[in-house]
Amino acid sequence: MFLWRFWTPTCYYNLYTCRAYGTLYRNHNVEDEKYFMTAWGSHVKRGAYIVAIVGIVLAIIQLIFGTYYTFANALLLILVCALVIYADRNEEEWAYVPYLVFQAIFIILNALIILTLFINGIVMPPYLDHIHVYGHFSREDLRIGIFVLLIFLLIEEIITIWFWSIIFRAYRYMREFKNKLPTTTVHVATIE
Repeated sequence: MFLWRFWTPTCYYNLYTCRAYGTLYRNHNVEDEKYFMTAWGSHVKRGAYIVAIVGIVLAIIQLIFGTYYTFANALLLILVCALVIYADRNEEEWAYVPYLVFQAIFIILNALIILTLFINGIVMPPYLDHIHVYGHFSREDLRIGIFVLLIFLLIEEIITIWFWSIIFRAYRYMREFKNKLPTTTVHVATIE
């Protein structure tokens, strides 16, 4: 039982952090359940690192295959994900905040788009009738297309909220970790 616990990925990561960050092991409870993710079973610091790598890869794909108006969004995503990696490596809680703000704005805007498309899919306003003139789409085809797009946007929204929660838990962990570090007092003796 002991060897199995020793070689599980969660415990391996904890042993790694205990060696790499000695103060992390001595001064803070790394094994607390609220700092572990349910899907990967690893610590939220590792999860934040994985989320940042995934974000950078997706932003690079967006830079390569995206249009010119998505260029700034991709560069900003690379910047905030790089800050998450910096926060993970240097144990700085402030570097998580740009990602949290950027993704919170994206989540709110995406929710508004989902709500607008849902209302348009139900009501089908008259200004959508011109699409029938330029294409071979009927109102039913357009409604089906809107709801298929809604499904993809909802999946994207759920994944984005999940990633945001991982980064937020890593931020909260790092903030609590910084607050629990012992302060050292240096006494300097003067020789007269």
